[in-house]
Amino acid sequence: MIARSDDAAGGGFGRQSESRISWEKGAIVNNLAAQYQAQYQAQYQGSTNRKLWQAVIDRAMSEWVRGPVRHKQKAEHFLFYDEDDFPFVCRSAGLDPGYVRESLWLIRAQAVAGKSTDAA
Repeated sequence: MIARSDDAAGGGFGRQSESRISWEKGAIVNNLAAQYQAQYQAQYQGSTNRKLWQAVIDRAMSEWVRGPVRHKQKAEHFLFYDEDDFPFVCRSAGLDPGYVRESLWLIRAQAVAGKSTDAA
């Protein structure tokens, strides 16, 4: 804790300590911001391949939702049941295949629940 008695006596010790702590906090925050920015840049700069694979997943999801029946069926198989290409595409896109598939199952369950509610 910062001593206030010197501060009151005009010694200024408390102000110097507060200033030093404030400077250290600022340095820590700046360091964290720089680390985050470096990670962000490393992750997203030069990730043309990653964006390409993300587009593949995006396209499959779009076809699953809005495509013609044949495209819907192929996209559904890829998104929900494929054990070879889907994990490869997800990893290439920088995504966890298990998390993506789990999210898709939740979306599907919500859509089915919404349809059954609408029918009632």
